[in-house]
Amino acid sequence: MVDQQGKLLFFAGTIFYTVSTLLALQLPFFWDTILTSTIANWFYENGVQQGIPPLVWDAGHPTFFQLYLSTCWKIFGQTLAISHLAMLPFLLFGLYAFISLCTAIISHISGRWITLLLFLLHPYLLTQSLLVSYDILQVGFFLAALLGIVRHRFSWLIVGVTGLSLLSLRGQIMGAGLVMAMFLVTSKRWYQMIIPGLICVIPVAGWHIFHYIQTGWAISTPSDSWSAQRGLADLSTLMSNVIAIARGFVDYGAFAVSLASFVSLYIIVHHKNINKNLKITLIAALIVSSFLILSMLPFSNPIGHRYWMPFHAIMAILTGYGLSQLRYRYLLTGLILAGCIGGHWLLYPFPRSNGWDVTLAHLPYHQSRKLLLEDIHRKGIDIREIASAFPLFCSTQQTDLVPGKRMKDISDHPDLDVRYIAFSPVCNDMNHIDRSMLEKQFEQIGIYGSGATAIYLYRYLESENMQMGQ
Repeated sequence: MVDQQGKLLFFAGTIFYTVSTLLALQLPFFWDTILTSTIANWFYENGVQQGIPPLVWDAGHPTFFQLYLSTCWKIFGQTLAISHLAMLPFLLFGLYAFISLCTAIISHISGRWITLLLFLLHPYLLTQSLLVSYDILQVGFFLAALLGIVRHRFSWLIVGVTGLSLLSLRGQIMGAGLVMAMFLVTSKRWYQMIIPGLICVIPVAGWHIFHYIQTGWAISTPSDSWSAQRGLADLSTLMSNVIAIARGFVDYGAFAVSLASFVSLYIIVHHKNINKNLKITLIAALIVSSFLILSMLPFSNPIGHRYWMPFHAIMAILTGYGLSQLRYRYLLTGLILAGCIGGHWLLYPFPRSNGWDVTLAHLPYHQSRKLLLEDIHRKGIDIREIASAFPLFCSTQQTDLVPGKRMKDISDHPDLDVRYIAFSPVCNDMNHIDRSMLEKQFEQIGIYGSGATAIYLYRYLESENMQMGQ
């Protein structure tokens, strides 16, 4: 569904993703992708079973991606390189869907190239494309479904919604919004939409019925690991959710595309220069985002920046459409891209939490962690005597696919009754720790890296005495 110019765009994007994937082959699993590797590793070691992980890791989400990853490991080997290469087909699928949607909306050649650059270099999309993240798949399937609506190709809609439904509960909510958008914006009569709509419902209903038969529950997990994230939000949490959603559109350089898209929308509406396909796209995106927001606001589940990546892709198209009509579009594009790139390092100072998995500023953390692990090995410190927080406490099996033990969870030791503490601003769950109090009870015996991604190793001041008394 792309013309000759679209093929050239796809070729350029393919080169970009191929090179970036090759550069990221040894990048460890990070942040929420660690849960992906943990579940995939369980399937790898124990077989598919029923396709449902143990309760401690089961939040009710479908496990298509984890099963796909473990299958790739079985065939090609369980390595970081294979994990990243397994992402490449989905990166290219999402790229093709994006370019197809872009060419359906934007006729101006320069506008298409601008849009592609905004898509490839958007801080959230770029960072997540370097990780082994199923959120990249969700972006691709969302764009495919939206393309199906715009082009009246319901096979694309079915593929997109089915893909979303097999990835996560959030994907299922997005799929429901897309089906609703199909009924509201399509030019066909409503009864012609029933069959595509029913087909889209099948994977959602099938998964939850199957999960309920196997476990006795669906959606609302009985696991203590997840129950705190499925409760109803009080007023304070509700306000925090509103702020978290707003942050998802302005942090780490995303503000550049967000601001440009709103200015573009104003220009387009003011000049009454909006085509039918763009109008359908914006209405559908508004419907889906409303579904997501209404499903998140009332609950205590943390709201991540990456949740909004599909809509950032749409804002890239909107911005490209608007800029293509302006005289100084290349200068403005350069300023927007400068904001995207420079925004990676606009971090919140400690103790404010950061969305580390949507900014390239997290990359030095992996070297800091490597230096820490090498140093404690040299010093003969048992890693199981060190307490830290997510993601630092995770084992190398979870992050690097290399056998290793994990640290203690600092939340299990609120009184800091531990021998060693590994502290890093990257661990958002350590933001409650008063570092001045920490340094009164512990001595710093190591610092690894620098800046916001540094890791500090502390030893309890009386640890030697404790050891002598044992």
